[in-house]
Amino acid sequence: MEIPSTISLVDFAKAMQEQDLSHVPPEKRAQARYEHFVRVMFHSMSAQDRAKAIDHNMERARASARKPKP
Repeated sequence: MEIPSTISLVDFAKAMQEQDLSHVPPEKRAQARYEHFVRVMFHSMSAQDRAKAIDHNMERARASARKPKP
């Protein structure tokens, strides 16, 4: 699902560089970077697009939960 964003590439880069990882253990930095990325992108979306993305992800989670586990 493609989600429109209102953030420019320059602003996105600045937002990603603002994250301070000095207090995050090395083994958890990849997850911390991903979570920061998600927050930056979430805040760059309009409220309507956020609602669509949440609905889309909820439906994917429901579909995944319905699949039988091997």
